[in-house]
Amino acid sequence: MYTSASEVWNGLAKNATEGLGSPTLIIPTTALLFLGQVLPFMNLGSLIYQQINNSSTSYWFHLYSTMTLISVVSAYLPRILGITRFRQDWRGAILHPFGIVLLLGIQWYAFARKIIGCKTSWRNRAYV
Repeated sequence: MYTSASEVWNGLAKNATEGLGSPTLIIPTTALLFLGQVLPFMNLGSLIYQQINNSSTSYWFHLYSTMTLISVVSAYLPRILGITRFRQDWRGAILHPFGIVLLLGIQWYAFARKIIGCKTSWRNRAYV
């Protein structure tokens, strides 16, 4: 169906404003996806960096570490179940946070194009 990354981007963007990129859904879905699927991995990276450079052992550091690990496991659990139950590719699960960032980028791109008034086209067809 798609032969390049730009075709994938434009193909998904053509329908984005009717779904997650609609004016009423874009902010809540962005918040939910970012906070639940991306931020835990950013926090994990921050924890690893702090542990390498500081070795903090305070109560708050341990609480933050525990909450971050629970968040990461919660974000990955559906993907791990998908790998085992539906034989999905493990690379998709590993790259899940990056996929969410790309999805959010497509949604905001489509939303911005709609606000500006640009016509959506895909495969030489224009959509109103």
